[in-house]
Parts: sequence; C-alpha cells; structure tokens
Amino acid sequence: TCCTCTTNCIGTFKPNDKANPYIGDNNKINYVNEAKLEIICNISDVKEIIEKIRKVHPYEEPVINIIPLFDKEIFVFDESIEECLKNIFKDKIINGIVIIIYFN
Repeated sequence: TCCTCTTNCIGTFKPNDKANPYIGDNNKINYVNEAKLEIICNISDVKEIIEKIRKVHPYEEPVINIIPLFDKEIFVFDESIEECLKNIFKDKIINGIVIIIYFN
C-alpha cells in the first residue's frame, strides 16, 4: 500500500556560509512557500523511496522525517505511558512508515 497527502506551508531556513542554497540567501532567515508531501508506504519500500527523493529533490539537504506506524493492538490503555512505550519498542511491531518531505 502507498498513499500520499500534500499540504501547503511556509518553510524557514538559514543557510550558513558553506551552503549553496537552491533558493534564499546565506546567513539570513528565509521564508518560502513549500508543499509538505506525506507518503505512507511499506517498510520494505522506504530505502528506495528516500533514494529517489534525494535524487530529484532540488535542496542540498531536504527535510525527510520518517515516522513508524504501530499496530493499534499493542496499545493497552490501562498501562502507564512508560509501560506502553516499553512494550511498543520491545516488540517492534510496525505496520508501515510515514515519510514526510518538503519541497517548493
């Protein structure tokens, strides 16, 4: 399964002296209209998707957030949050991944 969602947003960044920004000025906070693309995919596809994003994305360092999706059955609501988190990471039960990237 793979699905996407796109949200318009305003991105901010401040490239240093060594950066060669695709857009904006070095050593200055820049504000740009961007779109946030969220991709929900299978774990087995993550590496290939990130490689393709980096190949075509114009930014030197695109923002890529990877968020694991857990099975809802592992959440036991009568446990403390700490115990619940221990169980999640102990079993590593993950259904898929959300990859979030920004572009303009």
